[in-house]
Amino acid sequence: MKLRDVVITVAILAASVLALRLWPMPLPYYDTLIRLPWELHGIWSRTIPAALQAALFWAIGIAAFASVASRLEPRLHNVDRFLCGIIGLWALAYVGGNLLGPIGLFRAPVIWAVLIGCWWWGRRRARVVSADKRLSAGMWVAVLTAALTVPVLFLVQLGCPVPSYMDIFATPAAAQRIVTFGRYLPFDNDPYGYWGHALQCPGVELLYALVSLGGWIQPAVLAESASTAPLGLAFIVATYRLGRSLGGDRAGGFATMLLTATVMFHVLSYGHGRFVAFIPAAAGLGLILAPRRNAVRVAFGAVALAIAIATHAIIGSLAVLIATGMLLLQRWGIVALTGIGMLALPEVLVALNLEVRYPVIPLLQGMGLAAIAWSAPRLRDVRQEPRWLRAILCVVGAVLLVRAPDWSGFQIAYAWYPILYVGALLSLIVAPFVPRRMQATPMLIGIVTCFALDVVSRRWWRAIPNLTVGLAVEDLHHKIEYWFPYVLIFPSAVVLRWLSDVIGVRVVVYALLVLLSVPMICRTNICDPNRQGHALVQEWAHSLEFAKRGYWGVTGDPRWAQSQTEFQVIDILLGEVEAGRITMDTHIVHLEPAILMYMDTVLFSVYTGINDDTYVEDWVLDRSTAAGRFYPIEAFQDRMATSPPPYIVIHAKTLNDRGLRHVPDIPPEYEELLNRDGIRLLRRRA
Repeated sequence: MKLRDVVITVAILAASVLALRLWPMPLPYYDTLIRLPWELHGIWSRTIPAALQAALFWAIGIAAFASVASRLEPRLHNVDRFLCGIIGLWALAYVGGNLLGPIGLFRAPVIWAVLIGCWWWGRRRARVVSADKRLSAGMWVAVLTAALTVPVLFLVQLGCPVPSYMDIFATPAAAQRIVTFGRYLPFDNDPYGYWGHALQCPGVELLYALVSLGGWIQPAVLAESASTAPLGLAFIVATYRLGRSLGGDRAGGFATMLLTATVMFHVLSYGHGRFVAFIPAAAGLGLILAPRRNAVRVAFGAVALAIAIATHAIIGSLAVLIATGMLLLQRWGIVALTGIGMLALPEVLVALNLEVRYPVIPLLQGMGLAAIAWSAPRLRDVRQEPRWLRAILCVVGAVLLVRAPDWSGFQIAYAWYPILYVGALLSLIVAPFVPRRMQATPMLIGIVTCFALDVVSRRWWRAIPNLTVGLAVEDLHHKIEYWFPYVLIFPSAVVLRWLSDVIGVRVVVYALLVLLSVPMICRTNICDPNRQGHALVQEWAHSLEFAKRGYWGVTGDPRWAQSQTEFQVIDILLGEVEAGRITMDTHIVHLEPAILMYMDTVLFSVYTGINDDTYVEDWVLDRSTAAGRFYPIEAFQDRMATSPPPYIVIHAKTLNDRGLRHVPDIPPEYEELLNRDGIRLLRRRA
């Protein structure tokens, strides 16, 4: 990259920011980005140390497992080493948590002993052979993408110690439970209690607990937010690897730039499994679909796909469907798929609440790892598909995009992500006539599976006899609305690669940066940054708004989502844990006036990991919370009569002017530990 490239890039971005001011737009993007003052109030004194600790832990963990991969295969590309390091560290969380968590050994000393052991073994007699001393053109484009996005993610993590979305609390609460009690019980790790077993994400819950323990970061929610920038960088590298496997180095680089045409950099900071799962999904597909296979790539890629399922079952399964279409072409691919399924099986058991005793889960995972290790060196290279087959596949994909019904997610993608939709359609049209190599089969599998599942989810879910299963199927299309735009990135990147062969990489990069950064689309007040593609500078404005003043502005603190009194409740409960009066079996009854997910609520489960059984006054049946521990307040007296809880939290008056109209009578055997600002904490006398 030369000085002129930097100057042109800065000029394009400056013009894009100026467009925010000059063009009429309902939302004050320019004021938010430039004029809104920073309201720090000492927040960086907590978040900067946490960011440094998390970054150091991520770097050491990645280096340790990358050294293991390098010893097993000295000729690995540096990108592959980096991805293997991420997958190895994530596997330490997922597999190690299930193996060591139930017996109380998933702790910082054990974690660091494993990392030191991996580094020592990997560096011992290492014969690393690296032929990629210089960055390729596609890698330079990926570096540009990282420069445009990761610093903004870093500012968001500094300003939002509690991730910036209303329904993310179940994940940090589950991670905090592991940190507080020093144990991980797969079938008893839902202290938040809103959603139920089916919506747990053990793959990401264990990851945040690992970072919290290994990085000595408290609380776990701070470790989660401090991982935002490392995860963003990992996402860019994984996307580059997948694009490179499908269409070559330049396609990989352009794929990372096209990430900014999705909403992924906006939602990634939420830290939820439905978004974080894209990282192991992309890494796994990128390694498995590489044209030249070796045992290390295939093994780490298969493990990554299993972790993707454990992180979010739907997103991970969509990725595995693409891998399945390629692995079924070889008999050893079936063995690899079996290993992926066995390694990911704990997520299925947890979601269905099919409880098994220890050590069944680690045994299943061990068998899955063995199947992956056995099949990986026996898989042959990916064969180049014939031109005639590529032509047929591209025609099918183009017809699906053009002829999809108006109600389908494909038409929604056309409205919300026009750049990706048009780019993918152009790629499918010209692909049969271009001699350069590409893998059309995985792309078409991604498009077809999205269309099929979208139809089932939107049209046929009512035909499913089991209501619970039917509601789960109906919810599929909401997840496909995130996965499908990501699938469209790669055919669009292939078009850009072909174009760069004709007019040069620099011209294509400049033109693409203009297309992605200048706010030409999504210029209305109904533009939802969580679901609709928008310009890069608009994303900067959205992100910096949270970084400057926090997200939780209607709670006790815009950064931490808790008032000082609510933190006093948390401190008292943690003291009870230290004294041994609260254990993993303890359930605290919590009385609330209503479901207030993004307003003032006592979030003791998030900061302590103690089970929260919530009774609300304005309770209504909602399918999203029907499987959780959410009850009408009228059932409170029955609870007191049958199994009186050891602790009660009464939130009689919130900071949002919501209050309990009728505070139930509390028996005299309860003593008051706190009574302030409409919040009471009661403990039952022994």
